[in-house]
Amino acid sequence: MNRKLKLAYIGWAHSIHTQRWVTWFAKRGHEVHLITDHPYPIDGIKIYELKRGKNIIPINIFRINFKLHLLSTYLKIRRLVKEIAPDILHLHTLYFPSYLGSLVNFKPIVVMPWNGDIIWKQNRSFFHECIVKRSLRLADAIPLQTDYLKDRCVELGADKKKIELVQFGVDFDRFKFDGSAEYVKHELKLDTNNIVITTRSIAYNISTIVESIPMVTKAIPDAKFVFIWPNTEKESSSIVKRIKELGIENSVRIVGRITVHNDVAKYLFIAKTFVSVSEIDCFPQSALEAMAMKVFPVMGDIAPIREYITDKINGILVNPIDVNSVAKGIIDSLIMSKDGRADIVERNYQFVRNQADFNKEMQKMESLYYKLLEESKK
Repeated sequence: MNRKLKLAYIGWAHSIHTQRWVTWFAKRGHEVHLITDHPYPIDGIKIYELKRGKNIIPINIFRINFKLHLLSTYLKIRRLVKEIAPDILHLHTLYFPSYLGSLVNFKPIVVMPWNGDIIWKQNRSFFHECIVKRSLRLADAIPLQTDYLKDRCVELGADKKKIELVQFGVDFDRFKFDGSAEYVKHELKLDTNNIVITTRSIAYNISTIVESIPMVTKAIPDAKFVFIWPNTEKESSSIVKRIKELGIENSVRIVGRITVHNDVAKYLFIAKTFVSVSEIDCFPQSALEAMAMKVFPVMGDIAPIREYITDKINGILVNPIDVNSVAKGIIDSLIMSKDGRADIVERNYQFVRNQADFNKEMQKMESLYYKLLEESKK
């Protein structure tokens, strides 16, 4: 039997993606350390807090406070990694502070970009671009969620031989059907089956979904929209204000921030349609969760989404910046025949079950850690 590992991560402790990942390895019996500038208590994880500073990645990289903050943070990370002396150093995203881990000169190092850190280009400094490229070049392994991210990493200089497709995945022990539907509908004062849900943060073009609601309710008067934000969401006043301006309060239920991620499942359980129409995205974890709960997906017609969704085959694709297109997609999903819908949601469920099972994906990652450790001894 392989010995248990000592794993050091640099990432955001408040992110559900990070929490699920590190918790799985801790429960597996590995010793897990997390260096973070967003401290959050996680059972079984040793947390090391980094101070956050203003203007961490400003456009002008020559600001004195920026350079001093980066230097002090880097020195602390280097010291912590030396003290922890892990078997594996894993950078969870290539945002601050994770990317500083690539400067520590530790081997083996795992670099795992998430979608925004290598796809989004606005407000990125020259420094950020350089350190992202450096991190990818130095990585011993690069786990990614999609081929789209793979192509982007290769474009930035990554060795494609080091890239492994590993999904965040859906925990089917948590995301499964139960008898809570009527309770949840009663809790939200819903008396319809035409329930549309989005579980994405506000930055992912939630405003366009809001703008589409009057058109949807005109065609389907009993349609109701449920909005859930992840626990990292801080500001929703603009969305609430716009809902009031449009006079659609009766058609909307804002659940808001969900601090316990597993609670998302009970809201997906009552939904008929899941909507995600971000203009810039990879294939979102929230969509996989919706598909695992057999909720019909309506999603933005962009390249990363087309890797998984074919229009009218296993979902509906819409123009993410066209309110009319979004409204039509939602309406079409709600009025689709029972048999047509059943075929699509079952197909999606089987896909997630076979390709994105959380426990199987984490076992794949565990095997990769052991492989890297063995190779580092040669």
